Amino acid sequence: MSTAYPFLALLVLGSTATLVAQEPGDEADFEAFAETVQVNVVNVDVYVTDKAGRPVTDLTVEDFEVLENRRPMEITNFFKAVDGERTDEIPTLVAPEAQLPPPTEPTPLAAAPPPIAEDRRLRLVIFVDNFNIRPLERRRIMDELRGFIYNHLRRDDLAMLVTNDRSFKVRHPFTSDPAAIVQALEELNKVRGEGGRHDSERQRILRRFDEFDNSEEALSAVRRYSETVFHDVNASIDVMKNLVDFLAGLPGRKAVLHVSSGIQMVAGLDLLSGVEQKFEASSAMTEMFSYDASRRFEELGTQANANGITFYMLDAGGLRPDMTGSAAEQGIKDTRVSARLGSDNQANLQSPLYFLADETGGVAIVNQNNVAPALERIAGDFRTFYSLGYSPRHYGTGRRYSIRVKVNRKGLRVRHRQSYRDKSSDTRMTEGTRAALLHGFEDNPLNISLVFGRTVEDGEGAYLVPVQVQIPVASLVLLPTPRYHAANVQLFVAAMSEDGGLSDVQRVPMGIKIPNEQLEAARSERWLYTHRLRMGPGRQSVAIGVLDELGSQPVFLTRSLVVGKGR
Repeated sequence: MSTAYPFLALLVLGSTATLVAQEPGDEADFEAFAETVQVNVVNVDVYVTDKAGRPVTDLTVEDFEVLENRRPMEITNFFKAVDGERTDEIPTLVAPEAQLPPPTEPTPLAAAPPPIAEDRRLRLVIFVDNFNIRPLERRRIMDELRGFIYNHLRRDDLAMLVTNDRSFKVRHPFTSDPAAIVQALEELNKVRGEGGRHDSERQRILRRFDEFDNSEEALSAVRRYSETVFHDVNASIDVMKNLVDFLAGLPGRKAVLHVSSGIQMVAGLDLLSGVEQKFEASSAMTEMFSYDASRRFEELGTQANANGITFYMLDAGGLRPDMTGSAAEQGIKDTRVSARLGSDNQANLQSPLYFLADETGGVAIVNQNNVAPALERIAGDFRTFYSLGYSPRHYGTGRRYSIRVKVNRKGLRVRHRQSYRDKSSDTRMTEGTRAALLHGFEDNPLNISLVFGRTVEDGEGAYLVPVQVQIPVASLVLLPTPRYHAANVQLFVAAMSEDGGLSDVQRVPMGIKIPNEQLEAARSERWLYTHRLRMGPGRQSVAIGVLDELGSQPVFLTRSLVVGKGR
């Protein structure tokens, strides 16, 4: 298997005859100017429903108020989508050259519609949590999931299937083919669901409950159970955090439909509560702090919001019967104990589902045997929503900021993500370059080309691969100075081997200066920059990100090549 070797610090600048490299000593004024034009637009998708859960579609920008850290923000961008059709009321400010051209002749009906912009595309992840789902409950909802995928994925949507099998696993990468996702979903019937792995130990403790002579004896048994469950809960959170990292940097609207039988917020909470009830002088409930995963779920929610990911949480267990009787059947004669065990257990399992949905603007589907109507409402979120944009004064602080959206009409329910993280340009470009590498997406509004040069063996089993970036000068925003027209461009480069080995994302500043007397001729030229990578033999993928800092226009490209013998 091949390996992506670390980058060498070998940079070769190639330029056309009309272009020169940026000279030392000129950067200060240029960089100060670049900082003044950076604008941070925060967009918040908002879902508004009435008391019956029906979407409300007749609101205008005057009906909304946005607060960041409790401070009112001016809404500068606003649109609403109704069944996927977008209506703008406050247009986004764009440069003159980026404005839409005048209307032309109508497109023939037979012609295919233009592809959707990447920043509007829906990317849906079906996440079947095999580590926290019982096989029978997974099988019970398969028909509803198949119907949801077939009926509600549209031509421009992308869907992916992933699982938690004690680790994060991609069962099928993003595709616009619903049948491919359904086929991969059906393959899960061959995979064991492990959601009931702790049930037998819990039942054993329940059967012994009346036999415990003192609180320490009972706590000893409950501690062993709680420690095991707590370890598994943390492992599950790690998998979800890995998924969020995996999606970071992808453009568009990102939604995760998480399917499980519930995850305990506090491992063993119901049993600790039972010990507290049985032995009134016990301090069993103080032990819950040792098994409380709420802080980690909060971190996960914040991380999801920072990357624009909405969680929809589906409890495959459906409408569970009142478990009071079942607890009594295990031999627990003390009604103070048996009356609470079932309800405490169910609430504990569903608490993370409610939290992640509420925190990220999604929905929790719990206590429902027929989940198809709820899935229909989730599909409605994908097509009918409001998007509110505002521009805070800060940029790239790296801090978390809370968001609250109010509607001035009574009786309506408003959902949206509760926070965001103000990422720097470098962070956004690094995440975007890595996402392009992992998912193969491209966004190239500047018409940049990526060309590989002649590969040379370095004598140590690796190869030097020239990667040439060709940028049309006419696409850049140039700052006039007395001697030059200048652009500040940043290049981000990363590579991945065929076995999944990832390099770090490397940032390379590329200051461009064109003498004023050569400007007109240069506008028809391409500025060339060559970056050499040291790579192992075999199939490799390379992704670049390019940011024109004055134009604030990112570009992401990815290409594959075979390095070494046999290429």
